[in-house]
Amino acid sequence: MRAERLLAALLLSASLPAAAATLCTGASTGMSLGTYIGDTATPLDSIGTFALNCTRSGGPPNVTVTMAIGASANNGSIANRVLRSPSWPDLLQYNLYRDAARLSVWGETAGVDTMAVALNIPNNATRTATFTIYGRIPGLQNVHAGTYGDTLTVTINY
Repeated sequence: MRAERLLAALLLSASLPAAAATLCTGASTGMSLGTYIGDTATPLDSIGTFALNCTRSGGPPNVTVTMAIGASANNGSIANRVLRSPSWPDLLQYNLYRDAARLSVWGETAGVDTMAVALNIPNNATRTATFTIYGRIPGLQNVHAGTYGDTLTVTINY
């Protein structure tokens, strides 16, 4: 039986509209995908959140915040993201999803595979846009024990 500790870091880069009356701030965050047992057919599921604080100072009160998650730094893919070990040549397949059923892969094409949250922000107030991220590592992957990781870029538009 093999057990691996898996970590994936999500890095934030915000796309800020020119002359925006609303400012959203967040920070780089990590999401643990858990401890994977390689000799079981059951996938390892995890849940993480990404939160942004949005403050309005003028402009319209209704703001839509959209979050995109880019490709795996390890293989350049969204459809087939992989975790890499610094100690072994092994790659461990995983993905991030927008839904609890883990059917809709989270990507970076607006209106197709991104997620949007609508906020109504009173003037000079702050509201939080929270995104839930569903992770899954498929079962029966034969990899060495160790720490595996990936770096993804999260892009926020509002």
